[in-house]
Amino acid sequence: MRTLPALESPPIVAELAAATGEDRWATLRSLGTPLVHGRLTTFVHLGEADSVDVHHFMARFPAFPSLGRVAPGLHAVTTRLPEGARIEYKLTVSTGDGTTADVDPHNPHRATDPFGANSVAYAPGYVEPWWTAPTEGHAVTLRRGFVESSAFERRRFVRWYHPTVDQPDRLPLLVVHDGSDFVNHAGIVDALDNLIRARAIPPVVAALIDSGDRLTEYADDPRHAEFVAEVVDAAIRRHRATRDPARHVYLGASMGAVAALAAAWRNGGPGGLVLLSGSFVTAVGGPMQRGPHFQPIIDFMARFTADPGRPAARIYQACGAYEGLAPDNRAFTSVLDRTGAAVRFEEARDGHHWHNWRDRLGAALVHTLSGADPATTGTVRT
Repeated sequence: MRTLPALESPPIVAELAAATGEDRWATLRSLGTPLVHGRLTTFVHLGEADSVDVHHFMARFPAFPSLGRVAPGLHAVTTRLPEGARIEYKLTVSTGDGTTADVDPHNPHRATDPFGANSVAYAPGYVEPWWTAPTEGHAVTLRRGFVESSAFERRRFVRWYHPTVDQPDRLPLLVVHDGSDFVNHAGIVDALDNLIRARAIPPVVAALIDSGDRLTEYADDPRHAEFVAEVVDAAIRRHRATRDPARHVYLGASMGAVAALAAAWRNGGPGGLVLLSGSFVTAVGGPMQRGPHFQPIIDFMARFTADPGRPAARIYQACGAYEGLAPDNRAFTSVLDRTGAAVRFEEARDGHHWHNWRDRLGAALVHTLSGADPATTGTVRT
């Protein structure tokens, strides 16, 4: 694994070295970390340590150089991040008492996932999308309901998103896999509210669904495809969703992308598919050391590749350039091209993270909720 270069630190590091402990804390509370000076990014740790490292979570991004001891109680390292990159990280601190990995205490920027929280470093050129801004008054747009699922022979809970704007007509439908995580970690309610209010997308009903056994159900389990059909039926009967499948969109990330694609393939196809960092794995082992739990997905990928049909008219596919699944997603785009769909592929300087998927929602939903067959087919890469 390559390592980013350690570069000469900006003057602020020397100023911190000369300052007292209290002044250092006050300075970092004021400025926040990492420190950005032009195109340089400086990571800082206050406190005695044997070693301090920046640990990221991306298989295809270089390692960071270790923080050097600049002065007693002060470690720092300066490097240059790729233009526009968004990096999630923790500081790993080793002392005589052991090693800890935790968020950067002076960095106000955090990103959560089902396992906790990471600190976030933004490279020069990164811009947080406007649809991620928190909105007020959207609490009433989420309703908790359920679907009596014949496929799983039990009641399945679903959360329903309804737009706050008045809309007399029946609405397009968005089916969101891992719905709870998209609410809690990817800000999908804010994104929908903002996009609808800006008229970037039409008002929609969204069914936010979760799995009972993700590894099994999301790997082309026929029961899951049947459950998605049951959710669509419930949306039409009880939530004012349109019957027109051309205005239905299935969305998923990681294994959820596989589930969305498999459901579309089995159910005859909605109008749109959003496939974010899909686990489109075709072999066990390899550089990422994929384990045997991927075998059901590998089997599905072989069946789909042999006969992809037309799972959707419009497909938005995206991945992080630095995640382990990047080559799999790039290769899979050629298969999606064969379906005759209008495919938009986007590769971000990011990893396999919920905020990466949050940042893709605007382009994804604008592309897939257009409401009509596209004039052209093939792939547009951005």
